Amino acid sequence: MTSASTRKSAPDRRSITASERMKRAHDAAAYDSWLREQVRAPIDDPRPSLSDEQARTGMATRRQALLKK
Repeated sequence: MTSASTRKSAPDRRSITASERMKRAHDAAAYDSWLREQVRAPIDDPRPSLSDEQARTGMATRRQALLKK
């Protein structure tokens, strides 16, 4: 048989669940904020955009240089 003092010191399952839900919500909000920053940075980049062909040519040149090393 448990005493009243033992029951009071045992954690309430609802509070643990609520705590976990709050932690997950906080983690999700932090990730959302980080992701939005990651997406926004290239959009706000003042440098001119490259065409697909320019990007492919540049990467092919870099790849060849690395293969020669």
